[in-house]
Amino acid sequence: MKPKHLRVALVAAAAMSFMPFVASAFDYNYVEGGYLHRDNDLSDEGGFRLAGAFDIAPNIGVFGEYDNVSSYDQFTAGLQYHAPINNDLDFTAGASVEHFTGAGDSNTGLGLRAGVRWDIVPGQWELNPELRYIRIDGENLTSARVGGLYHINKNFAVNAALQGGDDDRVEAGLRYSF
Repeated sequence: MKPKHLRVALVAAAAMSFMPFVASAFDYNYVEGGYLHRDNDLSDEGGFRLAGAFDIAPNIGVFGEYDNVSSYDQFTAGLQYHAPINNDLDFTAGASVEHFTGAGDSNTGLGLRAGVRWDIVPGQWELNPELRYIRIDGENLTSARVGGLYHINKNFAVNAALQGGDDDRVEAGLRYSF
């Protein structure tokens, strides 16, 4: 085998070793929306949010979110990796482009996030703790977030989240999984 082909084979084998062999209990194809209250350097007000995610390959998905409060808008688009740790727990990590518009100003930056999805009562209650980091306009913003879902049925769930740190927020709404 040529050295170049050997390196490619070794990289492929290493990547395969990280692939999970446990089935995920979670659906990563959904749309959601609802109420949003933000309290940060830019505002302390309510508005709405729309978000969604869609798997494009095993363990890889895209996600997006649009948040609107009266003084500014935020648009997020990113790529997420998710892998089961066991039957009731998945690890998630993502990177995103973050765009803010408001008060006659517009800024774009990058975001990172990592957390878990935990099925605390399988098929009914889900908990999603996560850390989020955004670098925008020379500022570093870090927040801890805890989200939760109560599944009404296979497709519909009530969602809520609390986030604290550099971007405090409260969210409540509905999710439709497809």
